[in-house]
Amino acid sequence: MEFILKNEDHTIGNLLQQQLANNEEVVFAGYIMPHPLEKSIKLKIETVTPGNEVDILKTTIYDIIKQLDQIKESFIKNQKDTNKLN
Repeated sequence: MEFILKNEDHTIGNLLQQQLANNEEVVFAGYIMPHPLEKSIKLKIETVTPGNEVDILKTTIYDIIKQLDQIKESFIKNQKDTNKLN
């Protein structure tokens, strides 16, 4: 299944591709940027069980958000610890 993500570029494309590749249900995950002047990517996902690509993409996006929240919390904690030392 192919998804067109408007107003996105290689940053999101690489992130999604790498995260999808870690999913055992995903047989193939890749993306292209059809034209360098168009800010959109075409994401292709093939899964072991055809038809659940949308659910896998949603889960992948939620997982990425969760990881980013953990990074943010860790950064804030470390920033507070650093400020206590000064």
